[in-house]
Amino acid sequence: MLRVEKLRSGYGKIRVLHEVSLRLRPGEVVALLGRNGAGKSTLLKSIMGLTTQMGGEVYLADRPLRGLPSYTRAQLGLGYVPEERRIFPELSVSENLEVAYRGAGKWSLKRVFTLFPRLEQIAARRGGLLSGGEQQMLAVARTLLTNPKVLLLDEPTEGLAPILVKTIAGVVAELKATGMAILLAEQNLKFTAPLADRAYVLESGEVRMQGTMAELAQDKKVRELLSL
Repeated sequence: MLRVEKLRSGYGKIRVLHEVSLRLRPGEVVALLGRNGAGKSTLLKSIMGLTTQMGGEVYLADRPLRGLPSYTRAQLGLGYVPEERRIFPELSVSENLEVAYRGAGKWSLKRVFTLFPRLEQIAARRGGLLSGGEQQMLAVARTLLTNPKVLLLDEPTEGLAPILVKTIAGVVAELKATGMAILLAEQNLKFTAPLADRAYVLESGEVRMQGTMAELAQDKKVRELLSL
């Protein structure tokens, strides 16, 4: 579903990623592991076309994305949930969702409310009044309404209470069960280990290690790198 080949990218003339390559197959959850500043968020932004591409290629289902703006990549099937969530604070929950709803495809308002019952309960509440966990639910739900083929999740558990982390884990597991391909950037190994099939460990903008989640979760070097 998604292939990154020797990607070099950054911001302006400052390169952050160095020859990064990865694969994401249909129905697979792949984790990007690494400390803050390792390049995880930059990689997701680069896949979405939000950084300066200096070399390499990104393919969505074998279609090259070089030169395409982020909105075109979204139309082709990339769904991106940024770490900062970027909901509209002055709009209600329902209005935030309606902005993304295309009226066709697998995902409808009814289906996202089934996945996130809490959002239906607070449908009239303004985005700026939501808790961090509610904002995260809304950000994911809004992206699902674009009917993505590939979902890019950037640090979905950042700043959330343990009970909400458990909720988000359940959502990711449900999405995986539907066959959605998910690229998940995370530092929380406990959250990621039960969900991901494989992982890439990033450090200083490079892939240092890769393998199955089970292998990497037990690797001493990985645990040292993630300060576990």
